[in-house]
Amino acid sequence: NQVIIEDRYLPDAEAHLYFLSADVLVAPYTAGTQSAVTALAGSYGIPVIASQQIADGISPQGSSRVYRVPPGEADELAKVIRYVLNIQEWEKIDPPDPIKDWGRMVRVIEEIAA
Repeated sequence: NQVIIEDRYLPDAEAHLYFLSADVLVAPYTAGTQSAVTALAGSYGIPVIASQQIADGISPQGSSRVYRVPPGEADELAKVIRYVLNIQEWEKIDPPDPIKDWGRMVRVIEEIAA
């Protein structure tokens, strides 16, 4: 029941503290096509609310917990933030397992190459 806005550069040494305690990451950029912070949030299992162009740059593996909003649409952004924060219980998503994920990628490449 607390909202913290960190509108500053976070050193790498501090970043994990925020990701471990975050319920959601909001990336309402009006310009740009990618954001490293959204990928990091996904690796922590944090839902992401992002403008359409940023959301389109998120890998398919993390896209199930991505909420897209049109850039510059403050009313729509507010509506989605309220929706996400009102969800009572998030399903537990384990962080990606590099061994399993690597194996999955190898199988996909083998299927494409066959």
